[in-house]
Order: sequence, then structure tokens, then C-alpha cells
Amino acid sequence: MIPISCEAILFDLDGTLIDSWKCVEYAWKTWCSEHNLEYHDLVHRFNGTRAVDIVRTLKPNLDPELEKVKINALELAHPENISPIPGSLDILRLIPKNKWGIVTSGTQEVVDEKLRYAKIDKPDVLITAENITKGKPSPQGYAKAASLLNIHPSNCLVFEDAPQGVRAARDAGMTVIALTTTFPAGALTEAYACIDNYKCLSVSLNNSEIKVSLR
Repeated sequence: MIPISCEAILFDLDGTLIDSWKCVEYAWKTWCSEHNLEYHDLVHRFNGTRAVDIVRTLKPNLDPELEKVKINALELAHPENISPIPGSLDILRLIPKNKWGIVTSGTQEVVDEKLRYAKIDKPDVLITAENITKGKPSPQGYAKAASLLNIHPSNCLVFEDAPQGVRAARDAGMTVIALTTTFPAGALTEAYACIDNYKCLSVSLNNSEIKVSLR
């Protein structure tokens, strides 16, 4: 990978900064069981989609806001299964607070708790489901984050773990590095590069420029 220079870094949350797969899977398996739905690979199919939009798609007769509350509670039922992706805490310590943010389809309540359990400081720019009208693959969330950071999208580097997230960031005009924590590299071909975790990366600063490269 050729070193990437940028002015800000944006991260997805689940599968990108934190490993919360068991929590997410438990929530949706339980919810599907309660509503006589086959789970199959639901989390993979809808990865990056807001819970309310998944409910509207699968059970349009239900109140998506009420169901979202139930799903949130289920997702936080086993916080012991939440941990930072290897190397993520080290990378975050190297980036100035005004130079990074999170763009996730999760709700504010769940995101706040996950960050606390993973011991990740809440960034100044945090885009959650409540802050957007269209979830990924819409670029809306990433475009909004760049605007709040006052950084042009082309100067933002994004870390994602799902095809929908990669597409959202690319359509916002950003460069994307994908983590193979949720999907194999073959499903993430739109990303500039794929990595297993952050331990293979180094970050250096030069005034307003951030340089990310493989060690």
C-alpha cells in the first residue's frame, strides 16, 4: 500500500473500531426468533443499515421506533463481548481529537455504551442513526462528518468493514481502507486496500497532514 496522506480520519464503529459481532448477532437472532423470522445471514445482508430501516423492510406492520428500543436493549445485554479491534486504541491516540470522527448506523444510546465498554473516548464528531435520514450506502453520514470537521471529503481517509460502508465513503469522495473483520477481502474490492487490523499500520503527523502507511 502506498502511504496515504489525509487531513482527517473517519471510522465506522462495529467491526471497525470495536469487535461487537456477538452482541449484534445475539440481538438480531433473538428479535427474529420473537417475530418468527429466519435469521440466516441477516446481519451480513443489512450490515451498516439502521435498525429502524431493517424493521421497516422485514416487518412493515411493526412500529420501527418501538422495535429499535427492544433491539438496542438486546444488543447491550452482554457487554462483556465488546472489545477494541487490535491496534485501534494505539491508532486513535496518535490522531488529534479534532482530526477524527465516527460514522455509524447505530443509535446514540448504544454507541455511547459500546465506546465506554471498549474504553474509547467519544470523539467530537460522532454521526449516529439519529443524525441522518439515510443510512449507508448513502454517503450522507460521511459527508456530514467531513463538514463538521471542516475538511474537504477528498482529504478524508475512512476505515470500514462492510461493502455498504465502503460504498458510502467512496460516494462521499473519500479514500477507504477496509478491515476484513466482518467480510472477506473479496467482498471489499471497492476499498483502496484491505487489512486484518490496525497493528500493520503506522501513523505520522506533519502539521495538518496525517500519513498512514503499512509498517
